[in-house]
Amino acid sequence: MIKGECPRHGDGVNMWLCCTHVAEGKATNVVISKYEHGTAMCFECSDKIDRLSSYNLSLFCEECLREFVNRLKAEGREESVIGGELLDKE
Repeated sequence: MIKGECPRHGDGVNMWLCCTHVAEGKATNVVISKYEHGTAMCFECSDKIDRLSSYNLSLFCEECLREFVNRLKAEGREESVIGGELLDKE
């Protein structure tokens, strides 16, 4: 897992490669995978992951991602979260 700094959660936290829709909290769905370093993409971006560039991608703190997923679930969108169990604390 990539380590980085989050303005909210400090330095040395796990970072996930995300599409900008997820990183900005604008996505209405998310596919989470631990493929390679860990990715979290909205459905649209996950279908075109091979065509994404640094313009479409961002690093996102694991705790911030967990909060985003919990928000989707609280809004009744459990079916819009695929792979959320990968964020369960060990």
